[in-house]
Amino acid sequence: MFFMLCVIVPNVVMCVCFLLGTFLALIESWEPVLGLEYMLSTVLGLSVPLTSASPVTTFGIATDYVASIWAMLLITTAMGLAAGMCLITKMADTVPQSKNGFFLVLLGVLPILLIVLTALLGGIMASIEDWSYQNGFYFMIGSVCGLANPLTTVVPNSAEGAFFEVMCVSVEICLGGAIIGIVGAHPLAAHFLLMVEGDDDVQETEEREIDKLETELANGSPNRPKKGDEEDESPLLEEIDSLRRQVQALEAKVQAADEKDREKDALLKDLHAQVTTDSFANGDVSHTIFGSESVSV
Repeated sequence: MFFMLCVIVPNVVMCVCFLLGTFLALIESWEPVLGLEYMLSTVLGLSVPLTSASPVTTFGIATDYVASIWAMLLITTAMGLAAGMCLITKMADTVPQSKNGFFLVLLGVLPILLIVLTALLGGIMASIEDWSYQNGFYFMIGSVCGLANPLTTVVPNSAEGAFFEVMCVSVEICLGGAIIGIVGAHPLAAHFLLMVEGDDDVQETEEREIDKLETELANGSPNRPKKGDEEDESPLLEEIDSLRRQVQALEAKVQAADEKDREKDALLKDLHAQVTTDSFANGDVSHTIFGSESVSV
């Protein structure tokens, strides 16, 4: 997760902004660094832009529009990747399943963690820019939360301060995706979808959860029996298989005996019908079959 937050996302943001900013700088006759600063401010939504320049030509405005759409897709992609990380999935499993536990984490634990992180980053920014700790803390709150009206008038004046701000906002994007992943994986979110969209979507969600559990079992989940336990249970399993085979053999014998009884009953019925027909045809009824003499009619 640290590699994702501090290496992959910031580098991807930098590369995309460099390419789009260079192209926009060529259209607007800017310096390449000015195009980079403009695209970083646009992509990350900085409360205090790194530059005051803006496109003035028609083609430049159109390019800026397309680049802004690509920037939106980049941000949402980064958030989606962060939400699907293995560590975020494990963190989501540790969230209490009850309603009170969910709101406690959402409205209590997560804000406290964000405040602590903002306080730490604000102190680093204050040391870089030679500000007071209060100004650094207020500036970082406005930057991370994207406040339209900043809480302080100070802005980064050095390249190091601007770079650190860009890194912080990039990390904040991934943290937003992580929070989305934690909230989306909670059962309360599934119940909300049930109320809004009906049973079909919840059923699909449950099927996905079942597929996930089956995949974990196939890949070797910690909940699976250990090898030693399987060896301890092997004699019992063999005994169960032996009993099952004996039951199947007895069922086969009973079925064969029933077949023989049905064949005997059918043969007796045929003989009785034949004897009765012959006796009426000859004008008498014979009881010799039952051990008595014939009686004339």
